[in-house]
Amino acid sequence: MSTPPTQEALQQQLAVFAAREAQHLKDLASANKLTQSLAQIAQRINEHPEDLDGTLLVIAQEALQLTGGDSARVWLVDGEMLVGGPGAAVGDQPAYVTAGAQIPINSPFAPSANAVRSRKLVAVDDMRDPIHLSHFPVADHPRLSAFMAQLGVRSTIAAPLGKNEPSGAIVVARTEVRPFNSTEATALAAFAAQAAIAIETARLMRELHDSNQKTSDALEVQRVMANVLGIVAAAPSNLEVALKEIGQAAESLTRSTFVLVSIQTGEKMTAWNSQLGNFSFTEGFDHEGKVVRSESISQIAYSENRLIELVGPVSAWADRYPRSAELNRQLGLGDGSFLAIPLPGDAGPIGSMFLARRQSVHFTESEKSIIRTLSNQAVIAIQNARLFSELQVRNKEINAALEQQTAIAEVLEVIASAPEDLDTVLPRLASAAATLCEADGVVVTYGTGNGRRAWVSGVGFASLEGMPSAELSERVPGGIAFLTGQPVRFAGTLDAVSETYPRVVAEMRTRGHSAYAALAVPLPGNAGPVGAIVVSRNTAAPFADRHVPILETFANQAVIAIENARLIRELRESNREIRENLDTRRVMSEVLSIVASAPTDLNKTMPKIAEAAMVLTQSDYGGVSWVEGDQAFIYVMTAQGIDATEGIRLLPPGPTASIGSTARIEGRPIEFKGSIDAFVEKWPFSASYVVALGISEISSLATPMFGPHGAIGAIVINRREATDFSERAKTLLGALATQAVVAVENARLFKQLQMKTEELEIASRHKSEFLANMSHELRTPLNAIIGYSELLQEECEDLGQRDFLPDLGKIQTAGKHLLTLISGILDLSKVEAGRMTMFLEDFDIATLVHDADAIVRPLVTKNRNSFVIDCPDDIGVMHADLVKVRQVLFNLLSNSAKFTVGGTISLTVGKQAREGTIQFAIRDTGIGMTEEQLGRLFAAFSQANAETSRKYGGTGLGLALSREFCRLMGGDISVESEVGNGSTFTVTLPITCTDGDTSS
Repeated sequence: MSTPPTQEALQQQLAVFAAREAQHLKDLASANKLTQSLAQIAQRINEHPEDLDGTLLVIAQEALQLTGGDSARVWLVDGEMLVGGPGAAVGDQPAYVTAGAQIPINSPFAPSANAVRSRKLVAVDDMRDPIHLSHFPVADHPRLSAFMAQLGVRSTIAAPLGKNEPSGAIVVARTEVRPFNSTEATALAAFAAQAAIAIETARLMRELHDSNQKTSDALEVQRVMANVLGIVAAAPSNLEVALKEIGQAAESLTRSTFVLVSIQTGEKMTAWNSQLGNFSFTEGFDHEGKVVRSESISQIAYSENRLIELVGPVSAWADRYPRSAELNRQLGLGDGSFLAIPLPGDAGPIGSMFLARRQSVHFTESEKSIIRTLSNQAVIAIQNARLFSELQVRNKEINAALEQQTAIAEVLEVIASAPEDLDTVLPRLASAAATLCEADGVVVTYGTGNGRRAWVSGVGFASLEGMPSAELSERVPGGIAFLTGQPVRFAGTLDAVSETYPRVVAEMRTRGHSAYAALAVPLPGNAGPVGAIVVSRNTAAPFADRHVPILETFANQAVIAIENARLIRELRESNREIRENLDTRRVMSEVLSIVASAPTDLNKTMPKIAEAAMVLTQSDYGGVSWVEGDQAFIYVMTAQGIDATEGIRLLPPGPTASIGSTARIEGRPIEFKGSIDAFVEKWPFSASYVVALGISEISSLATPMFGPHGAIGAIVINRREATDFSERAKTLLGALATQAVVAVENARLFKQLQMKTEELEIASRHKSEFLANMSHELRTPLNAIIGYSELLQEECEDLGQRDFLPDLGKIQTAGKHLLTLISGILDLSKVEAGRMTMFLEDFDIATLVHDADAIVRPLVTKNRNSFVIDCPDDIGVMHADLVKVRQVLFNLLSNSAKFTVGGTISLTVGKQAREGTIQFAIRDTGIGMTEEQLGRLFAAFSQANAETSRKYGGTGLGLALSREFCRLMGGDISVESEVGNGSTFTVTLPITCTDGDTSS
């Protein structure tokens, strides 16, 4: 019977329980406090994203409070240095180095630098500990200890701000040796993450602010430019208003103090200035009439046609530009900046723009671009004013002939209202010409050869109406004007002109006239006259000089009317072609999309091609037929949208089965136009699809589909009436035939590819199974060879026959090498065949590492390398396949030993919090690898390159097998490498492998 616990034991147990409960409550309170602090910091980042210093100070204060430190400071990366940022301290304690202090990032002594470099949390239990000071020469230890004593820092902890590229570190220090625990480290890491977020948020806000500022500046430039354009457009004749607006825009957009825009017109200068307003003066005199020298920046820019910019002391350029120096003194600009740019004209500069400001800084390229734009606007304003002046003069001339132009306007109105109806436009034009020229009749003739036409108005050549052609020869006034390209004018009796104009005289005599007067002008064309317009009188009174320009105006209007009618006809035809082309592109794009999206499904592609054939050729029926092996197939679609075949069907053999079969067999397009009976008799199978349509005649076109070895099918279209198919329809059908061939070939090639893929998969599986089955048969004889060679070596040594030992050693070495190679190949084949078995067991990790050290160290020291192992003795046990884990480590370590000479190889082992895994990191300082070499690193039988294979040897199976073994156990291998700087292989494995991890 057991003895009951004593009162003292019960009290001790109760005390232990109470201590645990108190610690639990303390941890819970710390977690709640951390959550509240992080939430407050996140809220502050959201509310004050640009106040980085304030946020970092709050983070330092909260970190100081939750970690129980005496001081805290945030350090920020600045190039190769860490600069002290906001910090906090308890009471009068120093905040671990003053703000603004700098620490080299490569400093091995500073925890903040170590945290940034390693991207990990760094804790130092005692900054004066000799172990910590071991990074420095012994002679420096007293100085460093004194320095840390001056700072009053003993225990420190530092966390990097960010993982990939840390932006700094947050450091908490204590003035006594009291190491930070895991809870405090977790809290500091959380605050470091918040600090990284705050820094990134502030950076993004700065970039957003800069972007918004640039956008605002650009919008302001656009607004001012638009205002300038509006002023120039609204007042084209008011040069003073335009120059004022342009000058004010230049002053505003470039933040200038003084702007002068001047225009040279002979000896007269017209100028605008923000202080002087608008004024004019003669070259060599200012606006008050005082004589001035011409050596000013603006005048030199104008005379030499170049941009001039002056920045800096006035004394440096006062002798070259005395007038500008005097202006600078009068305006009190000091040593500011000045710029002058010429206003470009067709024959040289027409003026200049001068800008000055008090800041001694160069004008930016953006500001210069704005100034050039405004200079061009000034030139436009000047040209507008000049053109407006010329227009006023022209208007006076136009007003004098307003009555004449009214008639012309009426003609133009007719042309505008009926631009393509020449039968309406030209008679109205002829009538207006007769009225303005006070003529009895008008004839307008245009065209070439037998295509000429004539319009007649008034008394005269009525017999010309309706004629297929009108004469334009030397026997008539219009003909002479047409042939010479010059106006023709004459007047007189019929007898006087009978020999020159026999046809005209004959016409006048039949009408009982004895005299005749005419004025003819050619209708101008780009390549010569295209016709003539003639006004005539039945009297001898000649036409006046003023009638010539009037008739020439009507001639121009006639040409415009004729050209408009031609262009509209061409435009209508062009629009029709464009619509057809757009429809063609759309339909062809849909066909291509279907072919691309379903390259193997003819049930989808053939209906679309048949439908496209109907749509693009405006047909009532479309069909596609093609051959696969010894069979022919057909798909038919009617205009009503009914699939006449209910899917793809077999096509009867023979050229007469269908018109498509005939086109395919003969390898040429077949076209039919005629009665339905004749069509039925010639192609009975094709007729079975169209007889049901109830038509009496038909037109059909079949275009063969040519493949690589001849026609493989045909596309057929039918119409309900006997009409001819256009060349466009035939071309489109040929294009669709090409797409149909692509669809058929795609389907055929895909089927072949599927068959080949299946064959390759079967062959690969058989190969893997064969090699896996041959494992015993291959290894047994090799083991026998190796064993017998060892026995023979022993016997030779016993018998004293040492001459045979080298050869027997070579046999044994070659056999072992061959066995290793075959074992690798067989292991890889087992993995591929899914027959690799895992033998899971518990083993001590430290013992595994010790065994690996014993095996690999000779290989490492062979190339004068040093071998460093970092593995805690109490790292624990893992449950996995010991043999395969050992082989993975041996493969990686032997590789590092092989490719490293006179360097360092390290093996670091550590448990990871992620999903209960352990990592083995093998680092070396060897030859390293390129990105291209890394891409094929884990491929079987692959090495970095041919030179590496020759120099270092190897089969290229070790890494491939190692990765497969890791994956079978639920892990993997990753690698980082740089040419010339070595490589790091990281093996990550579950601490406890399960049966699920080992499934292959």
